[in-house]
Amino acid sequence: MGVGCQSDECIRLCTAISTQLDSCQNEWNTDWRYLDASSATAFQNVCQDSWSDSITTLEWRERVEAESQCDEVLTQLANNEIECVDLQLLYFYDPK
Repeated sequence: MGVGCQSDECIRLCTAISTQLDSCQNEWNTDWRYLDASSATAFQNVCQDSWSDSITTLEWRERVEAESQCDEVLTQLANNEIECVDLQLLYFYDPK
């Protein structure tokens, strides 16, 4: 499903992040196993399932706020304001 066909901003973000992470794999010299997934599609599906499970416990105001935050990140991704190094810090940072 294309990003434009999805109405929920957080579902769209799962798709966009999966695509971005997929393009970063060569730069990082990693593969999807490092992100506990077998592929970009598998990562996207887990992300979307997690979001779908989460929204069942959110009040409507919380959901609106969450979707607004997802929309902000989608905009940043579209404007190339989030780079592979940013995602690397997010997904591979170990505070130990």
